[in-house]
Amino acid sequence: MPSNASKKAPKIFLPPTHPVTIAEIGFGGDGVARWQDGFCYVPGTVPGDVVELAQGHGQTATLKEIITPGPGRVTPPCPQANACGGCNLQMVDLDLLDGIKRDWVVTALGHQGLTAETVGIVQRVSPGSRRRAELAARRIGNKLYLGFHGMASHRIVDIDPCLVLAPALIAALPSLRLLAEKMLQPDEKADLHLTTSSNGLDIVITRRRPLDLADREIIAILAEQQNWARVSWRHQAEKEAEPVITARAPLVEFGDISVPLPPASFLQASPQAEKMMADVVLAALSEAKIVADLFCGLGSFALRLATARSDRRVIGIDANVAAINALQQSLRQHQLTSRVDVIQQDLFRQTPTQEGMKKWGGVVFDPPRAGATLVAGALAKSSVPVVVAVSCNPATMARDLKIMVDGGYRLQSMTIIDQFLWSAHIEAVAVLRKKL
Repeated sequence: MPSNASKKAPKIFLPPTHPVTIAEIGFGGDGVARWQDGFCYVPGTVPGDVVELAQGHGQTATLKEIITPGPGRVTPPCPQANACGGCNLQMVDLDLLDGIKRDWVVTALGHQGLTAETVGIVQRVSPGSRRRAELAARRIGNKLYLGFHGMASHRIVDIDPCLVLAPALIAALPSLRLLAEKMLQPDEKADLHLTTSSNGLDIVITRRRPLDLADREIIAILAEQQNWARVSWRHQAEKEAEPVITARAPLVEFGDISVPLPPASFLQASPQAEKMMADVVLAALSEAKIVADLFCGLGSFALRLATARSDRRVIGIDANVAAINALQQSLRQHQLTSRVDVIQQDLFRQTPTQEGMKKWGGVVFDPPRAGATLVAGALAKSSVPVVVAVSCNPATMARDLKIMVDGGYRLQSMTIIDQFLWSAHIEAVAVLRKKL
């Protein structure tokens, strides 16, 4: 193994000696400055900014001075915008940012040689609608920090206020701070995974040191005082969480159906965005009597699809055992087991058979950020008439759509949804139809 001394030092970026103009905002949210001899990324800039740059690293420069602000530059609405890393684009007018995010999706398609027949305008959620968050907590000496990490930093920026979090999460901050103050030793840190369920706050504490009796007593007292639904603990993020106290099983609503929420389960960040996505899915698959929901999770699409038509059968497939068990519990409770079949299967290793897919009238798939090339390849070979693809990563989505278009699908439409305001994240929903 090479020593640290043999590792290459980060390349120092030497900026041009003259002012440059920011041409665009790249996929990661940094401005892009171009000049005759090259280009660089400049965090904190807006298209049209004329800026002077300072030394940076790699291909990223540090902003030294804004000489002339671009036409889309605004005063950030949050007082912590220049410190907190949660929203890195608050200096960009939201209407302008809508167009930029739409261009990101169109550009990602273009990189694969694709063009959608229609691309809608960006549908934006309301501020204060985010129902889940991952907060970092750390005690340094006698001071407790609770919030998001700073931009490109491990430093924790206290959030007070926060424009994106739901009111229930904001209201819980003082008690969460008290919880962290009592549980953390000097220079100790923890993460708090928070979800506002329909019947109370669900909290998962990630801390390397196991909980002792005093920790459990603190949790029990605060949970009762604050009426939290459940508090769990885990040693690290990929480990299963252990419920410490459960006043009631947290529930999440998908349409008219409630589902028990396993600790730290995946949910769309905003219920508004989730409904926007579901509306596209339901409209595109309205004629399908047998529908498969791949990467179904807790059933946000599967349950809506099942209840939209009494004659419809839905097949939900996912690898996550906890999510599958929760969905099955909900199906039994709501007497939907005859209309929804749930299969525990790792779609990154094994896809449904072509013979089985012949019966499907439609498919929706919503994979993780890495996309799902195996699923896209299987669908490309299938005769499924309508497929809806949902993704939070335009690049991997475009790659998967290319596979399907090469397999005989046409890319009918793209719906773009912004549920992470003032950030470089974007959701897209594509509708594809098999060519006759």
